[in-house]
This record gives sequence, structure tokens and C-alpha cells, in this order.
Amino acid sequence: TEIYTLSLHDALPICLLVAVAVSSQTAVADTVTLTFVGVGGPNSGGVYTYPYEFRVNGGSVVPLMCVSYGQEIYQQSPYEQWQANVESISTTVQKEEAYLYSQALSSPFGSQAAANAQWAAWEVGDPALVGSLPGGLDNAGITTDYGNALTWVANPNETYSDFTLYVPIGGTQNNGDTLPQTFITETPEPSSLMLFGSGLLGLAVILFRKATPSGTLT
Repeated sequence: TEIYTLSLHDALPICLLVAVAVSSQTAVADTVTLTFVGVGGPNSGGVYTYPYEFRVNGGSVVPLMCVSYGQEIYQQSPYEQWQANVESISTTVQKEEAYLYSQALSSPFGSQAAANAQWAAWEVGDPALVGSLPGGLDNAGITTDYGNALTWVANPNETYSDFTLYVPIGGTQNNGDTLPQTFITETPEPSSLMLFGSGLLGLAVILFRKATPSGTLT
């Protein structure tokens, strides 16, 4: 059996490659391009609710939840598009919105439960809505979701790294209209970066195998 050893000169580039591979796993773009392609949720209280369907940087359609009730976007041709900053969840309100988004995700697509979570998220972001919601809504269900969100974030053990905010950059919208809404989503898996990191790790293994044998065992 041959034993292989690496000199410091040989080991350094491998360590650098591994470090780059690991860091690439968590790399997140600072800005993205959002393209609004339609709504998949029901009209509830006179407005459409979760899910709002988008392409992020031209990718596959993904469902996002709106967390800013005061702004508007429109279904039109060409599709409404803008740039958004990618921000992590940090404030109490954002954590409550992340919880409600998770509830919408776990509800049947386009269901009343998902619409309730949407309205509760709007209440969290705009307290003026509390007690003054439009007619025709499931007020009891919305109130329950709202209260659950407040209770959930009181747990200091909960983490929110699985969620990301897309905050619009004013002046980047292609229709010149008012500022679009802020949306919340699951933190995207950096699949291309993960493949890149895996390739670097594979290269490190190849370099290791090409190291000069220092001796043999019998």
C-alpha cells in the first residue's frame, strides 16, 4: 500500500480551492431582476393574494408573497419588471411575515388558508389594517394567523435563514409606475454555485492523488 504526502507548497492551493468551494455554498446575489408573470391565488377582498408568480433573473416561475399592502403591480404586456435588493430577515415584523409565508407555503395552492396567511402578513406590515379589513374575508382565520405569528417570533430558538426579502429599487421598474411591492420567498438554493464548488473539490482530490508517493507498506 502506497502512502502519499503533500508538501506545504502542494497543500496550499488545495486548501484555497476547498475554501472557495465552501464559501460559494452561501453566496447570495445583492440584487435580482424580478419579472411579474401573473397571479395564482384567489381574489380576496377585492385584491389578488398569494401566490404571485415571478421569474427571478429569468429563471423558472416561482411563487412569492407580497408583504407591502400599500404598493401595486399590474398584469400587463410586456410583463412588469424591476430590480430588487436581496435582504435577509432581521426585524420582528419580517420574522412574522416569514412565519406567515411558511403557512401559505404549507397550505393548498390558492386556498382560503393561503389567502388568510396573506392578509395576516399585510396586517403585520400595516397595523392600520387590523380591525379594518375589507368585507367578505375570513376574519376569524386571519386573526388566528396574525396571533400565531406574534407568538411564533417570541420563541428565541426560531431561525429565519430559509427566507429572503426582495425589496424593490425605485426607478428600475420598466413601466415608470409607482414603486412595486416588497416580496418574501424561500432563500434560493445556489445550485450553480454548488456545482462549481463540487467541481473544485473534485479537482482537489485529483491533485491529492497525483502527489508523489513517500513510501510503501507491505
